[in-house]
Amino acid sequence: MIKEPHLRLGAGIKVSKNDYEALKGHPLFNGIDFDKVHLMKVPLFPIESTFSKDYGNLKSQCEPKTRPKAYSQQDPGNSKPAKIISIHEPPILSDSVKKNLGWFFPMYKERQLILTSTRLLYYDPTTNEPLGEIPLLPSTKAVLGSTSKNKFEVRVPNREYIFKEGERPASEWVKAINETVAKLHKKK
Repeated sequence: MIKEPHLRLGAGIKVSKNDYEALKGHPLFNGIDFDKVHLMKVPLFPIESTFSKDYGNLKSQCEPKTRPKAYSQQDPGNSKPAKIISIHEPPILSDSVKKNLGWFFPMYKERQLILTSTRLLYYDPTTNEPLGEIPLLPSTKAVLGSTSKNKFEVRVPNREYIFKEGERPASEWVKAINETVAKLHKKK
């Protein structure tokens, strides 16, 4: 940790001991071809949530941690905090679905829905920004839509999330979510 930014590795002037070439030569980047980095497959970025298994105060558990979002050149005035969510386990299901954002009238937006063995998360697929986590409580239940079989609902106390299926059928999501909740909360 170097306090002065211009002295940090990668920030020095060309041919100095802390220039960009020195940064690329750091052991952390061993095996990375910087000329072909743009061709590499992007890994699923880490996500971290404030949700815990203590179900006492559901509202505070579902509020996301925030951090200042890095400003981009296109939007230097953007000061909206970004949610940080970590995934440290492989997904059981992942698909692009449409999430209902409307309150009185349906208004669907494209979302990336990811189910792991302990979590159900959704992202904005265009920005990869995590948008939220649906808590997998003992009372969480997934059901097929009552009016259309290509829709499914995830019901938690005081909230209902409505989705339209993507490539995976709604019935597959319902089965996987309910099985995950059952495994997660089975009595020992």
